[in-house]
Amino acid sequence: MTVETFLSGETGSAFINLDGGKFWLSIPDQAGQSPFETLAAAQAAGDRALAELDAKQASEIARSEGLDDEWAFQLDRDLPTFVSAAGFELTRMKRGEWAVFEGDEELLKAPTAADAASQLAARNSFAPSI
Repeated sequence: MTVETFLSGETGSAFINLDGGKFWLSIPDQAGQSPFETLAAAQAAGDRALAELDAKQASEIARSEGLDDEWAFQLDRDLPTFVSAAGFELTRMKRGEWAVFEGDEELLKAPTAADAASQLAARNSFAPSI
């Protein structure tokens, strides 16, 4: 058995081996392997599985900060950052200080991510409609 390819995501990796004319996808810490007829099919399945793992971990990180699923986790310049569906960025500036940005403009600061998100929601719910 030879390793054909190695795929890597933010939170995991996958291996594809060629054995018996089939391409076998395996992901560490997950039971079993899946056979595929082509390398491209195995790679596509591996990419999907890794994307799901990345999304799951990002969601867990957001929940650990008291945020809902509206906020997607990412590292920005090595700073923990969450981006909302509306395009707001919530960044940990230092321990005990989170800031919300819209583009380059800082909108508010709060001691926790959850407080910042809550203040942003309250602020936006009272915004006048045009």
